[in-house]
This record gives sequence, C-alpha cells and structure tokens, in this order.
Amino acid sequence: MAEISVVIPCYQEETVVQTCYGRVTKVMQETRSEYRLIFVDDGSTDNTPVLLESIAAADPHVQIIHLARNFGHQIALTAGLDAAKGDAVIIMDADLQDPPELIPRMLELWKEGAHVVYGQRQKRQDETWLKKATAKLFYRLLNHMTETHIPLDTGDFRLMDRQVVDVLCTMREPIRYLRGMSAWTGFKQVPLLYERQGRAAGCTHYPLNKMIRLAVDGIFSMSYYPLRWITYTGILTLVLSLFFQPHIVMLCLGLQGTVAGAVLGPYLRQIVANTRNRPLYTVVEPTQKQRPLNLIEIRSINPWQI
Repeated sequence: MAEISVVIPCYQEETVVQTCYGRVTKVMQETRSEYRLIFVDDGSTDNTPVLLESIAAADPHVQIIHLARNFGHQIALTAGLDAAKGDAVIIMDADLQDPPELIPRMLELWKEGAHVVYGQRQKRQDETWLKKATAKLFYRLLNHMTETHIPLDTGDFRLMDRQVVDVLCTMREPIRYLRGMSAWTGFKQVPLLYERQGRAAGCTHYPLNKMIRLAVDGIFSMSYYPLRWITYTGILTLVLSLFFQPHIVMLCLGLQGTVAGAVLGPYLRQIVANTRNRPLYTVVEPTQKQRPLNLIEIRSINPWQI
C-alpha cells in the first residue's frame, strides 16, 4: 500500500484550517492509502498554532512543524518537503483554492507512471482581472526567458514522486521558486486541468507586493537571459559609439550603467544569500512538558551540509 504525505503550509489561517483538515482527511481516507498530513505553521500570530495542535492531539495522522518566524511560503513548503516521508508527496495551500478532491485523480496518474502531476488552472474564481492578466503575462514571459519549460498557469499544487522530492531536498538555494525547480528536475510530468476555487474563508495573505517578489525571484533564479541582455546592450552601445557624437555616447553609457545595475542587483542578492551559510529556516522545539502530541522535531538544516 502506498504511503502519501500531504504538505500544507499555513500562515494566519485560523478561519480555514479546520475546514482544510476535514476535507483533506476525508479525501485521503477514501483513497485507502497510508497517509500523513504535515501542516507547516509559518510563524502565525493568530490562533492557527493552537488549532493545529488540537487537531494533531486528536489525529495521529497529523504532524506539525512550527517555524520560529514567518519565513515565507516557499520556505514553509521546503520545510514540509524535508519532513515528508513515503512514496509520493502532495503540496497544497490551506485556503482550499486548490481542491483536495483532485488528489485521487493525481494518485491515479502517478500510478500510471507520472513522476509529477501538476495542477494547471483553466479558470480562476474570485480573482481580479489585473491579477489574472499579470499572472498570464508572467508565466509566458518566464517561459520565454528560461531554458527550462515551466508549464503555463500552474501553481505549487502538485503531486511529486519520492524520486523528485529527494532531488528537490538536495537543492538548498535560499531564494526558491519551487514550481520552477520541480520542472527543472525533469522526470515525467503531466498536467491535471482544473478550475481554481475562491478562498474557503478569510482573506489572501499573498498581496500584490509578495506576488511581484515571487515573480522576480522566479525569473532571476531560473533564467540567465537578463545577463545576456547586458552583453547585447553593451555591444549595441559600442556600435553606436562609432556613429554618434561623444555627448550622445556618454548618454548611452549612462543608460547602460543604469540597466546593468538594475539587472545585476537580483543576481547579487542571490550570491549574497548563498554565501551567508545560514539555515533555510529554524523550527520551534518546545520543552518535553510543553510539547504537543505529534509535533515533528526537525532541526534547522544547514544548506552546506547536504
């Protein structure tokens, strides 16, 4: 019998975490698989940690990781992947926009030979036209800029075979874009088309500024094209310098310096992050007396010791 782990990051999800647990549990019981639900509390300051502990106390299938602060969605997912065991791992958000009722179909495709089954959105409910338009533009721009094919209109909702998870767990770059990293691993990857739902409750914790930051991280972590643009712009400036007056050449050189600085900044950020030698995350480990039932104890992982 297959063993499946479901990783669910949570940040300020007190209004929906109980509903999420109930729906995912019902689906997993119907699959008749051995399973565990790994909830990763990403430094929530509301009632989410208490609710998770009460759920875990009543259900031995539930395990909890409490991050010591808010490290962000991609790092929370990474913490869950580090803890996940079994033959396959499913990652999904607690807000239920990606319906857990699709899990049985994911398992079927996996058993038929797929190593990755990724949810591909056909429609998006309760999202503004601006968010839909920018998301559509981003995925197409990213695919144009990277040598790794990243499926269009996909999020982190996916099933991954143990082989894929093991590869991802060796990739310890601090600035992470997991849907792109998953595509980079290769293996047999198949889509599962679905209609993305609205949030089951509460409000989004992924505002526009966080979406933009994730988009920038995705582009600069998966593509070297911006560096090539600097080279091409430099060559063009050199050619133009043969034909234009000196003051125009200086203007071009000034523009080139501005462009180069703007493009190199994100790459320098990644270099600095990789050389700091810090763990990707830290985990709260309460004392024996205070420890809730089924709390996973995972120490911080040093990315240079992998």
